[in-house]
Amino acid sequence: MSKPLKPTRPLIDKSLKGYYAGFVSRLLAFVIDVVMVTLIVLIFNSAVAIVLGFFNIDVAALVQSDNSFTTIAALIFVFGNMLVVMSVWVFYFIVAWTLVGQTIGKRILGLRVVSVDGNLITFKQAVFRYAGYWLSAMPLFLGFLWVLVDDERRSWHDKIARTCVIYSWDARRGPWLQQKILEAQAIEVGHKKAEARQIARRKTDQAADGSTGSRTKKRLPG
Repeated sequence: MSKPLKPTRPLIDKSLKGYYAGFVSRLLAFVIDVVMVTLIVLIFNSAVAIVLGFFNIDVAALVQSDNSFTTIAALIFVFGNMLVVMSVWVFYFIVAWTLVGQTIGKRILGLRVVSVDGNLITFKQAVFRYAGYWLSAMPLFLGFLWVLVDDERRSWHDKIARTCVIYSWDARRGPWLQQKILEAQAIEVGHKKAEARQIARRKTDQAADGSTGSRTKKRLPG
């Protein structure tokens, strides 16, 4: 049974605060946000249905009415309701990103959307980022999956809006991950020491060869 490696220097900073957030954390935060917005929309539609039911108004029947004024009014109501629902989706993300850099999902997961310079994003950046969601989703969600291969864990919509997602709380690495990092550090230190020994050995050999050569020359006649 192999013993755990002991690094020569300890890992001082165990906090993840300020580090780029990973794919799983971002995915879970997005799922929570989708659930939250869906609940808001369902509550709104239920409230509208209750009000319409109280006044005994059948919008579907009004749309098919022979009275053109009634039909137009019903269609305006339907499109207005759709506009409100779309606005909820848009402003839920844009307003949250602009004001505090966090939606409900990101706050629960301890994430924050910031500009590449570390400041809160502007309203313009938030709009571009939300529009970038659709571009990231179009090619089979490749833009979202780009987080897995990008060094700064930035998706396509992050690159479009010049934003990034970081950990906002003082999260700590788990024992398993911490042990793996310590082992990786120990291996890295071992490699550096081995390289240093090889360099020192080559310098010693070169010095020995040089001194031998000079003594040999002195022994040559004339």
